Amino acid sequence: MVRLLSLQAYNFKKLRIDEPLNFPEGTVLIAGMNESGKSSILDAVLYALYGRVIRPPPLRGRTRNEDIIAYGANEARVILEFQVADRKFKVIRTVHRSKPTRANLDEILENGELRPLAATQEKVTEEIERLLGGITFQELVSSNVVAQKDLDRLIRVAADDRRQIINAFLNLESFNVVSDLLNEERKNLEGTHSRPGKIPQAKRELELLQQEFERFKEYREELRKAQDDIASLENDRRETAEKLQSKSNLCQLLFNYNDERKRKERLEAEATKERSRLQDLKSQVANLRRSVDGAQARLSLPNTASVTRRIQERIVRIEELLEASEDKLGSLRMEEVQPPSIDLGPLSLSIEEVGKSNLPLAVGVALSFLSALLSLLLYWPITALILALVGSVLLLKLAKRIAKLAHVAKMRVEVGLLHDLLGQLKALPSWQEILELKTECIRLEKKAAQLILPELPQGVTFDDRLLEEETGQREELAKRLEGISARIEEKTNLIEHATKYLEEHKDAEENLRTQEELIKRLERDLDVLRRALEGIEKTAETLRRRVRPNVQRYMSHILHALTSSRYRAVKLDDDYKLEVWDPEAGEYKVREVFSGGTEDQFMLAMRLSFALALLPETKGRKPEFLFLDEPLGSSDEVRRSSIVDYLSSELSEKFKQIFLISHVGGLESKIPRTIYMEEGRPRLSYCASLVERV
Repeated sequence: MVRLLSLQAYNFKKLRIDEPLNFPEGTVLIAGMNESGKSSILDAVLYALYGRVIRPPPLRGRTRNEDIIAYGANEARVILEFQVADRKFKVIRTVHRSKPTRANLDEILENGELRPLAATQEKVTEEIERLLGGITFQELVSSNVVAQKDLDRLIRVAADDRRQIINAFLNLESFNVVSDLLNEERKNLEGTHSRPGKIPQAKRELELLQQEFERFKEYREELRKAQDDIASLENDRRETAEKLQSKSNLCQLLFNYNDERKRKERLEAEATKERSRLQDLKSQVANLRRSVDGAQARLSLPNTASVTRRIQERIVRIEELLEASEDKLGSLRMEEVQPPSIDLGPLSLSIEEVGKSNLPLAVGVALSFLSALLSLLLYWPITALILALVGSVLLLKLAKRIAKLAHVAKMRVEVGLLHDLLGQLKALPSWQEILELKTECIRLEKKAAQLILPELPQGVTFDDRLLEEETGQREELAKRLEGISARIEEKTNLIEHATKYLEEHKDAEENLRTQEELIKRLERDLDVLRRALEGIEKTAETLRRRVRPNVQRYMSHILHALTSSRYRAVKLDDDYKLEVWDPEAGEYKVREVFSGGTEDQFMLAMRLSFALALLPETKGRKPEFLFLDEPLGSSDEVRRSSIVDYLSSELSEKFKQIFLISHVGGLESKIPRTIYMEEGRPRLSYCASLVERV
């Protein structure tokens, strides 16, 4: 049997219990205003036993130190003395905001000395659970703590958790252990939200291996295809290279032919140009000869014959040079014939000067004849005759001078003709220039004649379009050959990569088959586990069903007492769904249709029924204390009185210590043992009407 002896608490939530607060047997009322620390006594007891509290809920399975240390303090401590059968124990837990929690568990010997049992937070909790017969925090709270805010906890908890609690109190812990082990192994196989399972992992690995094997087959097929492609590409490259070489040779021949053709045409054009210059020179010489021949008949000056003769000599020499053959050019020696000079002699006087000297004479002739005409009109015949004679003499003299002037003009024309001939003669190139022109013309013609064009293949006639077409075809063949070589290189790299991949993954198919066998084996193991769990659960369920009638029986009895005989019959199905007999309706109704206060009383009756039905079945470690936290808040005065009477009478026979936590006043007359809490301190304690200062 398990009893609570005393409690001390320093800075634990709101508690300031400096001296041991003794817990007597019987029903004890823990009273006080809201937030006076009433429920903190329950939290201190639970923390001393298990290192956990109900509120606030633990974070990731652990109660945070800052949630239980009083505001403004750095450290909190709880000291609990409790009794298991005939042995007494003392547990101390010290909580610090930033340091690890310290814990000690000692056995109190008969002589008052302490015998250490455990010294760390985890070890102390494990040892206390062992001393309590394996009752865990969750199981203790579910059966020995009844809170108004959590009355329907056994109904609301998950079915698996409810079965675990019932199993523990039915001495079916071995079922729990085996079930936990099998469930853990099942979770290892199936996985959970927080951790992957072996089967999902194996299936993911299988997917990867399948992908790897598919990739292996793809690489194998790519390797085979690439090898076939390379053989075909090598043939194409060889044929294309041969065509390219043939086309390149033809293009080179056409290029050479075109270059030589253009060179020959250029030489022929230059030779034609020089030959044209010679022809022009011959034409000039022929024109000059004709001009000289025509001028000889018209010239009458005494020295013009020598001039025309020398001009003709120059013309003859030039004609000889122009008509000389290549063989004679080397031996041809000529001296330059200097152009003759023209001596004008008495013709040096210009026509203008002669004209100016005859002007006065012409004026005198005109005046003489005009004066004679005027004298005749004035009837001066003699004067007219004299003036006419004078005019005649002057006219005769003027005529002689005009005749001379005509001769001078004629000579002037001849002189101009000679000057023109000399000008044409001077315009002709020099002998050296003509010789060089003749030599260059012969050289160009000879060089052009010696230039032989390359021989083209049979059936090929050169033209610019053919050269362009052949060049384009050669470029296309070169690009094609380059593309084929690039593809061969690509295929070669692919073969190298595929060969390396196939070598590295040569076990892909074997690994895939091995993984498939592994999954089959794991799935067989999972099926065995499920069948084993199903068998264990069916066996445990059969045993648990034995409890339900007792719970139902206890609840009907307790509910009859709590509700002043208004409700006295209940039904619970396999899932512990509650129905209550409504005498007014004459039928069973689900609990949700009743008022909130009545529903809370139903749940209080169910919780007490579970405690009564289950706890006696434990392994001799029945907790003899029961905490009821604010169970009366929703009950009226009549039902509160009924609940207190039931706690103090029938229920006290089952639990040696019943702690009723309530802020409802007027209960002191019914519960003589009362602890008043004010700001976390127990101020007064009543026990059997005897006032004790705490």
